[in-house]
Amino acid sequence: MSSTPFPPVLRRISASDNAAIAHVIRQV
Repeated sequence: MSSTPFPPVLRRISASDNAAIAHVIRQV
């Protein structure tokens, strides 16, 4: 998952929040 569709801004978010965001996206 080196090339993520998310902007570099999300990459600055901590791993915890990033995982939470990914979980929400998977629910959608």
